[in-house]
Amino acid sequence: MDKEITRLDWLLTQIQLLDPPYQESEEGKQLYQEMCKLVFEDQLCVRIWSEPTLNQLDQLFQTEKPNEELFETELEEIRNRTIAAKEVNDFFFGIVDPSTTSKKLCELLAKLECLPENFDNRLDASGRLQEIRNQDRRSFEKVTCFLEILKDDLNLDLTANHAIKGTLESLKSREAVGTVNALLVKGTAKAITVSLHVKLQPGTGQVYCQIRGSEDFNDAVVRAQSAMRERGFLSESEDVFYTLELTDARYQGSSLAVAAAVAMHDVKLNLATDPYTAFTGDINLDGQEWTIKPVTGVRRKIAAVKRAGCRRVFIPRLNVAEITGSPDIKICAVDSLIDLFVSCDQIVNYCPVALCKAEKSLPSNSFVRTMDGTYHHRSRFKRESNSVSFPWRSHR
Repeated sequence: MDKEITRLDWLLTQIQLLDPPYQESEEGKQLYQEMCKLVFEDQLCVRIWSEPTLNQLDQLFQTEKPNEELFETELEEIRNRTIAAKEVNDFFFGIVDPSTTSKKLCELLAKLECLPENFDNRLDASGRLQEIRNQDRRSFEKVTCFLEILKDDLNLDLTANHAIKGTLESLKSREAVGTVNALLVKGTAKAITVSLHVKLQPGTGQVYCQIRGSEDFNDAVVRAQSAMRERGFLSESEDVFYTLELTDARYQGSSLAVAAAVAMHDVKLNLATDPYTAFTGDINLDGQEWTIKPVTGVRRKIAAVKRAGCRRVFIPRLNVAEITGSPDIKICAVDSLIDLFVSCDQIVNYCPVALCKAEKSLPSNSFVRTMDGTYHHRSRFKRESNSVSFPWRSHR
């Protein structure tokens, strides 16, 4: 990623930690001025295609307005790119989302390109969309493959579209093994979406936080680690290292637990959860069982999910009643780790790299997934059984 854009994203993260109006504090004023220099003087406004970055800039400049006469062209460029990036990402998400029909996908595509008559029927008849969704690839690879099919098989070339090229590159830069979107709140104030990064390595089973933050963060990750161990997804000797793009200890961290569990699961099996998905939820004991517990600030977190360009969010089942009306985002309600991972199995992209290594690294008490999608204890099955679909194996 461009170093200047990386710097801009860091500045936007830091200014989110402050209370508006941002320019009334010395720290906020410095952050705002540096952002304006990058965006306007250094002309980053014509190079950004990251929807989260554009959303934050657009909202920031609506509340803390720069000189509109001086920067009218640049502000209009940001507004137009924000709209374009959203439309492209709606289309990209439709490609990888198994619940999006061919007809709906073509409606999203029609916002970007004029389509010939009966194009959705041709796409449906080809069977290529489902074929791509079933592939063991990451989201940006599936999107790239679908664009190639549109060009080669359906005579629709979108590869020269500037918005599509830029947005695809942004998607690629935000997708990595062990990186997931977490949702946090600060008291009764706003919620934010932050990237959680997790690494596992042999050790003594400790948890190490790589940033200065609330003790809630570490407690949540420790609970997630304990639940993962009991279910057999982690061994007792693995150390967990984690970091967040966050330095404000006032943000509450109990809802980090579900995101941490997903990130550990991804690292263990070499998976990458797409950047369109976010997670919130605590994990704690209910009697003798680890369950996903409700969290605070769900409505604010839904708003934060939209600002971050996500299209789907996992929340505790007990929080569903708090969501009223149509949130314009896919809500996935879960109440246990098994429930969580079975749901994730439908959206996470399995990477064929180092699968044998992943198989050997799983503890002997881990769970396996049968063809009906349910998890069972690994010891129930023999290695040569053809009736078992191990979760670390690719699905064809």
